[in-house]
Amino acid sequence: MKRGKAKLLTSADIKNCLRFMDDMPNGERNRAMFELMLNTALRIHSVQNLTIGQVFDEGLVPRDSFLLQPEQNKGHKKSLQVYINDRLRKELIRYAKYLTRLYPSTRPDDYLFQSNKGGFLSKQQIIYMFRQVFDGVGLDKQYRCHSLRATTLTNLMNAGYLLPLIQQISGHSS
Repeated sequence: MKRGKAKLLTSADIKNCLRFMDDMPNGERNRAMFELMLNTALRIHSVQNLTIGQVFDEGLVPRDSFLLQPEQNKGHKKSLQVYINDRLRKELIRYAKYLTRLYPSTRPDDYLFQSNKGGFLSKQQIIYMFRQVFDGVGLDKQYRCHSLRATTLTNLMNAGYLLPLIQQISGHSS
């Protein structure tokens, strides 16, 4: 089945998605995941395997950046340094408060985004959650998780960022 290209999200689409997630079960987790994927252009595989200790310090303060290990990156070729911008930092601070309420004894090696059963979220669970969000705000089937990555990388290109930087952020060599 050919799916076609992921559609890009507009600013209004992003605001609508964030508002919709506020009313979802696990909304804080879903918002943080959405913002992380949108602001870093990370893929599902990378996000689902992140740990609390990678993204937060011991006091649950977001780091300035974190290292994505080769096994957490598509192709498993090399590590990728991921930078946290101000918008993402604000969302992660909000998420840290949620984590301490939900899991008072978090450990650095706990998954950053956990399922209701405590393990990591599967790719299918993440896809399903985003499908609920996109459907809930009236976006068609061509909007999917990859839309977050495509939106970020396209916005960087349109803003005049140099191609080598965009390649570095996306983890592509070409």
